[in-house]
Amino acid sequence: MHKILDSYLEQFTKEHEIHDGAIARSEIENYQP
Repeated sequence: MHKILDSYLEQFTKEHEIHDGAIARSEIENYQP
Protein backbone atom coordinates (compact mmCIF):
# COMPACT_ATOMS: atom_id res chain seq x y z
CA MET A 1 0.00 0.00 0.00
CA HIS A 2 2.70 2.45 1.03
CA LYS A 3 4.71 1.67 -2.10
CA ILE A 4 1.75 2.57 -4.35
CA LEU A 5 1.32 5.87 -2.52
CA ASP A 6 5.02 6.68 -2.91
CA SER A 7 4.99 6.05 -6.66
CA TYR A 8 1.80 8.10 -7.04
CA LEU A 9 3.35 10.98 -5.12
CA GLU A 10 6.52 10.75 -7.21
CA GLN A 11 4.51 10.85 -10.44
CA PHE A 12 2.45 13.81 -9.18
CA THR A 13 5.59 15.72 -8.21
CA LYS A 14 7.14 15.07 -11.62
CA GLU A 15 4.04 16.31 -13.45
CA HIS A 16 3.86 19.33 -11.15
CA GLU A 17 7.47 20.28 -11.88
CA ILE A 18 6.86 19.97 -15.63
CA HIS A 19 3.75 22.14 -15.30
CA ASP A 20 5.57 24.81 -13.26
CA GLY A 21 8.43 24.78 -15.76
CA ALA A 22 6.01 25.32 -18.64
CA ILE A 23 4.40 28.27 -16.85
CA ALA A 24 7.79 29.83 -16.12
CA ARG A 25 8.87 29.34 -19.74
CA SER A 26 5.72 30.95 -21.15
CA GLU A 27 6.08 33.88 -18.74
CA ILE A 28 9.69 34.40 -19.84
CA GLU A 29 8.70 34.23 -23.52
CA ASN A 30 5.84 36.70 -23.00
CA TYR A 31 7.95 39.13 -20.97
CA GLN A 32 8.21 42.50 -22.68
CA PRO A 33 10.79 44.85 -21.15
